[in-house]
Amino acid sequence: MEARHVLQTALLQLTDTEAARIRMDVRITPGFLIEVDERLICQALIAVLRNAFEAGRSHAETVTLRVRSVDNAACLQLLVHSESYVEGGETRRRLFQPFYTTKAANLGLGLTIARRIFRAHGGDIELLSTDPDHGTEFGCRLPRHG
Repeated sequence: MEARHVLQTALLQLTDTEAARIRMDVRITPGFLIEVDERLICQALIAVLRNAFEAGRSHAETVTLRVRSVDNAACLQLLVHSESYVEGGETRRRLFQPFYTTKAANLGLGLTIARRIFRAHGGDIELLSTDPDHGTEFGCRLPRHG
């Protein structure tokens, strides 16, 4: 499946308010193929994006989605950056644990499920950085097909 198509499908599932808050930077060649269940990868990407939206200090805060090919074009990398900061070492250690949340209205399953989906497709997701001055960045990877 063409990676750009998967991204477009995922973004179409966001609310208008969410879509307006995303800044995109896609730097992959047309025809970059990934072998995925489109529905599941869209679910995982939306979970990561919504996590970034909900962590924001305001409803106007922008989330950046950067898409790259890495490892000599062997992998697709999705970088999700928000200006918010993940406070506390325990929170950072537990981000991917089921039912762990810092938000009153959430179940704490979004990042857990996203990680399982990425890993089921031969990829992964991890917290790359979090800094009070530079925000938080998650990295998602998927292997290239073909």
